Amino acid sequence: MSGRSDSKLLGLRASDTVGDWIVMKKLGRGGCGAVFEVCTKHADKTKHLAMKVESRDLDHNDQLLRIEACILRRMQYSKHVPAFVAAGNIIIIIINNTK
Repeated sequence: MSGRSDSKLLGLRASDTVGDWIVMKKLGRGGCGAVFEVCTKHADKTKHLAMKVESRDLDHNDQLLRIEACILRRMQYSKHVPAFVAAGNIIIIIINNTK
């Protein structure tokens, strides 16, 4: 994502909330979007996960996260694929690295 501003990545910053998730920090970015460390808002069962977010300026045909979410759902039970937790209208994939 060289040359693109973070504001085009949904403007997410540390301590922002997305659904049941609190953004902790940005882990990295690439050609389609960024990956953030997030944790649950529920203090009794805090989980730290990775959340992938697509850039807002991608053409509809370039929205690869929608395809990735579909593939992850289908491969839920593979020990070689991260566990899929959730996706939403703004194409967010929460990935649990511990199976």
